[in-house]
Amino acid sequence: MPTLADHFAAMLKDATLHNTTLIFEGARRNILSNLAKAAKDPAAQNVQLPENATPDDVLKQIVDSPIDPGVIDSLAEAVGFSELAGFGKYETGDRGWIGCLLNYYRFLHDKAGFPLPPVPANGNSIEGVTNLIAEPADRSGIKIGIVGDWGTGVWDDGKKNVAKNVIDAMRQHRPDYAIHLGDVYYSGDAKQEISNFLQLWPFTNHRSYALNSNHEMYSGGHGYYGTLLKDPEFQHQQAGYFALTNAQWLIIGLDTAYYSTSHLYQEGAIRDPNDPSSMAQADWLARVVSANPGKRVIMMTHHDGFDVDGETLKVAFKTLYQQIALLLQGVSEWWWYWGHVHTAIVYSPVSPFHNSLLHARCAGHGAVPYMPFTKRLGKEVIWTEYGLANNPNDTGVDRGRAPNGFAILTLTGPDLKEEFYDENNRLQWTGDR
Repeated sequence: MPTLADHFAAMLKDATLHNTTLIFEGARRNILSNLAKAAKDPAAQNVQLPENATPDDVLKQIVDSPIDPGVIDSLAEAVGFSELAGFGKYETGDRGWIGCLLNYYRFLHDKAGFPLPPVPANGNSIEGVTNLIAEPADRSGIKIGIVGDWGTGVWDDGKKNVAKNVIDAMRQHRPDYAIHLGDVYYSGDAKQEISNFLQLWPFTNHRSYALNSNHEMYSGGHGYYGTLLKDPEFQHQQAGYFALTNAQWLIIGLDTAYYSTSHLYQEGAIRDPNDPSSMAQADWLARVVSANPGKRVIMMTHHDGFDVDGETLKVAFKTLYQQIALLLQGVSEWWWYWGHVHTAIVYSPVSPFHNSLLHARCAGHGAVPYMPFTKRLGKEVIWTEYGLANNPNDTGVDRGRAPNGFAILTLTGPDLKEEFYDENNRLQWTGDR
């Protein structure tokens, strides 16, 4: 029977043979270093694994084994987030993050198929495009609820349900559409899609949409495509990308995880430049934009198009930004909502091209605990969360977390109203255009 040390060694071998983009090379080397330490730990050489052990089986052995706790904690920290230090659920040292790595290498060469969107309907000539509902006669507008990185389920030993607080607050706004920007933890497998997402998702009007993400790709996308998108509330979507439209607006959701070639799918992409067969989504996006000239556009992805360097306070553009902006050159004004980064940010407008204005927003603060920014981010940022959640149920390091939350977009004719709310339904920022 294979040992736990054998499993670590096999992961290490696969990791060194798998070529990825170099953007996260430092993080990748840190993971490899900790995998090597775990493989050499004497205790790991004495832990027997069952044949055909699943990632869950291996994770249980890791957590229960007598391996040096320092080695396991270092591996968890290398894989996990850096937002909130600690060893609690979804904090930096949470050993559950190791499951992400186990699933990643288990399914790296066993991805789900990449489904195409449904055939044209409702008078649209392009697949995956659906007409928005008619605007209410009272001019209250079409409401769209957006939440990102929300698939945590109940955390903190079952006592804390931030995800439910957030989604209940969003439901109070009675959105006509509810869109998840992706990330069901830890690895978006079928069980987690049900327990950490679908069982808490309250919307039942069949106008819900969900995007693929790096965490859902850790299990090869099987849970996302095979369970979440098969659920009655989401099955109309069929594919990882879609569009909603009316006379003034074009809303687009893209799958930026499936074709990512970066380590742990950390950097988004809508195509693989080395794989001609990956062009279906990019070609679709070009056709959709071309068929809807003059409309304002709202783009939604899991991955971020750029970020602000914490030291220089300058915008750092990413490959995903280049891939998408290139196909939107003819759009004069557009908005881009993404998750992935666990915070809420309203960026200052940027101009990708002459006569083109982009308003970027990060709404990745759905339920994962994160720290507020401790200093102002400069002129590139209009608003972000600088305060604390101040939840009376928070204990320990959680007392230092920022509030989780969501966004509400209201479309009234050609006008857009944006609102960010926290988990207590307090309005944190609003803007009209």
